[in-house]
Amino acid sequence: MNIIVGVLAVFASACTAAEARPAQPTGSVSQARSEIVRFEVKGMACQACAARLQAGIRNLEGVSNASVDFSTKILTVQLDPAKIDAGRIASEVERLGFEAKPVRGAS
Repeated sequence: MNIIVGVLAVFASACTAAEARPAQPTGSVSQARSEIVRFEVKGMACQACAARLQAGIRNLEGVSNASVDFSTKILTVQLDPAKIDAGRIASEVERLGFEAKPVRGAS
């Protein structure tokens, strides 16, 4: 019984320590050098398509965040322009099976 209580105490303190740490941004983009670009995406038939696209774009080096709004068909990407550009993002969207059209005036 004492072993179980000890394990639970260790687990609880680890969870508390994890919650106390501030969330770190994903990717390797410096906030000072980040840029936001948006694309209208065609070819998404369901929420799973949007999730697959989002995951694929987030995995690119230089992308710190990517989100897809399935209802508006808009992909929003935060990137480091020193490492990746909008053209590379559009190419990856197409490689994943969708069409990407930059949304002008939104970056």
